[in-house]
Amino acid sequence: MKDERLMEAFEAWDELSATPEMRMAYTSRLKTILDVESKMRYAMTKGKEEGIIEANKNIIFNGYRNGLDVTTLSMLTGYSEKDVQEMIQSFQREYNKND
Repeated sequence: MKDERLMEAFEAWDELSATPEMRMAYTSRLKTILDVESKMRYAMTKGKEEGIIEANKNIIFNGYRNGLDVTTLSMLTGYSEKDVQEMIQSFQREYNKND
């Protein structure tokens, strides 16, 4: 949460703490804001991870189709040579299944 919003929240807390109902409403609203921000951060992080994995698969697939060897593809993507070889075999099985 940004510092400005945090300061606003503390100021609002002081104003709202006059009655238990107001305090409960404020606490509920703050919790909702924090939950939404947390979910957004998680989604962005998860999305980046999935994007990186998908990009690496594309590098392996396209690189192999264009003649790059397993060792080079391993160095480019950070996957082990064994993992790269398994992905290539998976691509080949999928390609042959669709023919």
